[in-house]
Amino acid sequence: MTTYYIDGVNGNDAASGTSGSPWKTLNKPLTTAAVSGGDVIRVRTATYYESLAVTKGIRYEADA
Repeated sequence: MTTYYIDGVNGNDAASGTSGSPWKTLNKPLTTAAVSGGDVIRVRTATYYESLAVTKGIRYEADA
């Protein structure tokens, strides 16, 4: 299990998805081959205008 991070304000979808280099969009993990079932996506506070169709068995959580 791997933990990835999303920051809708300071993230970049070209980044690695780590805490220090988070992705920007909620959909990025769904199109990334490295993300697989059981992985956790920690989402930082922002307003996200996206639709999701989660099919990989990943879990989205709030990043406190």
